[in-house]
Amino acid sequence: RRAALERFLDAGRTPADDGGRPGADDGAPAANGEQARRAAGGGSTFDWGEPLPPPPSPADHELPDTPFEDDLPPPPTAADHEVEPGPYDDLPPPPVAAEADVDDRAEGAPARSQPTGLARRRWPWAAILIAAFTLLWVGAPADPGWRVVDVEGAGSVRIGSATFSSSDRAAIGRRLISGATVQVASSVTLVLASAGNVLLEVSPGTELVLPTPRRMALRSIWDGELRSGVLRLSTGPDFHGTELVLATPGGDVHVTGTTLAVVCGESDTCVCVLEGLVRLGNEGGGTLIEPGMRRTRFFPTGATLDEPLAPEESARLDALRERAWLLVADESEQP
Repeated sequence: RRAALERFLDAGRTPADDGGRPGADDGAPAANGEQARRAAGGGSTFDWGEPLPPPPSPADHELPDTPFEDDLPPPPTAADHEVEPGPYDDLPPPPVAAEADVDDRAEGAPARSQPTGLARRRWPWAAILIAAFTLLWVGAPADPGWRVVDVEGAGSVRIGSATFSSSDRAAIGRRLISGATVQVASSVTLVLASAGNVLLEVSPGTELVLPTPRRMALRSIWDGELRSGVLRLSTGPDFHGTELVLATPGGDVHVTGTTLAVVCGESDTCVCVLEGLVRLGNEGGGTLIEPGMRRTRFFPTGATLDEPLAPEESARLDALRERAWLLVADESEQP
């Protein structure tokens, strides 16, 4: 079998397989030469066919040119990213903090950005606005809480558009609110109080508007009005830091803690001061009225007349002051 296989393989050899020796034709010399080699060495030879191709070189890995390479645009450059000038390019640069405004920092400390001049100017105004809103809203004064202390005489009491009998103290008390207009008959005396603040004695035939509190800077202002008649009042310990501004036909009465009487006539306004600080005049004007004195201001001329307080009026005001003290003492003892 082996000899048959070798003859089969030798039959397919060509002159090129035998090294291309001259004179070899049709494979016979190749066969005789092969047989001679077998006879000399006794080994078999196997032909693997055509030689292998050489290994690929780096040039073989180059990619061929693509058909669209010439059509692609060039890559963008830095000039392509420049922004065209706009309408605001002529504005001046923002202000820079001066060297004197820069805080001294230790070497190696992180740098802090300094606020511009505009920002520094805004902060004080913002602080002022915040403080103003705090005073106006957070510190708004409480309502005085008016109540009826006593009603003397028989008659009617009108509050706003409602009229009550002087004997119906509960109904009168329910209608007493700040800013309400109170009118008493010519035979009725009405005594009102705001706990710890002020005691009011509304004389017969008097018309007034109950004071309404408001906040002004760091103090509280009570705005009221006496249109006609006589009003006596005495302030309490909780009235400290408050100012009562009572508008009258002859001018504004400014009360900051005192016992006094205000009398509104047809052509004048008289202020009788037992003690404390009282001014008669428009806002920002007027002079102080000394304790134990009364000042009469005539209108429309505005002329004034200062006189000593009459003994009868002084005794009346002294009794009102003592009543206010007793009322405050009774309220402090209540649970």
